[in-house]
Amino acid sequence: MHGYQPIVIPTATTVVAAQQMASGPPILPIARMRLYSAEEWEAFTNEWAHYTFQGKKVVRFSGAGDKGVDIAIFDPGQDFTGIWDAYQCKHYDNALRPSDIYVELGKVLWFSFSSEYKTPRSYTFIAPCGIGTKLNNLLMNPAKLKQELITNWEKHCRKEITSTQEIPLEGAFLAYFNAFDFTIFQGKQPLALIDEHKGRHITWRGLAVGFRRVRSRPARRRRSARMKPNTSSSFILPTRIT
Repeated sequence: MHGYQPIVIPTATTVVAAQQMASGPPILPIARMRLYSAEEWEAFTNEWAHYTFQGKKVVRFSGAGDKGVDIAIFDPGQDFTGIWDAYQCKHYDNALRPSDIYVELGKVLWFSFSSEYKTPRSYTFIAPCGIGTKLNNLLMNPAKLKQELITNWEKHCRKEITSTQEIPLEGAFLAYFNAFDFTIFQGKQPLALIDEHKGRHITWRGLAVGFRRVRSRPARRRRSARMKPNTSSSFILPTRIT
């Protein structure tokens, strides 16, 4: 038959390691992160915060009523009335867009205005698929971010901040809004999270597989004829993602 060619098997250029045979081809950390479920993403961010902010008090809020804060980081001896930093952990199958975060901005403004907490020193968005270009540009332009939030307040914030009342942008709250420092809002990209995880002895759900560097291995000790195979549970295979 014309138009067909035989399949040529490529010549192997590398040796497949036993680990690859057991767990399949290696997955880059940034790709592995995007495979996390919402629960896995929450667990990963919990671990990231715990190890990144050692020496500080780390508190996790989840579910309804979090007032726009997923993770709160307190300086020693501080609480919501003092110096603290906030992280909002979004889990979407797309890079974060402005419409994904308007209500969170509104919550920070409203609940700090209502004295539920003092305005955080910084407020950072993190997401497995990262911060989209349009949102990233807004976060780097606080004046434009403020204007866009005003434009989208009726659609995304007025009825969405709390289930008990509508929050119109008027009166004393509008004055507070206009004086608010929008430079506290920022985004952290997945590669930054991964970089902060490098070198840690504990990494969650096999994310460390992509961090391993090629090192010279010490010569193996010969097993004595009297030694029995180790069948304990101390040997853990890398997590396979399906």
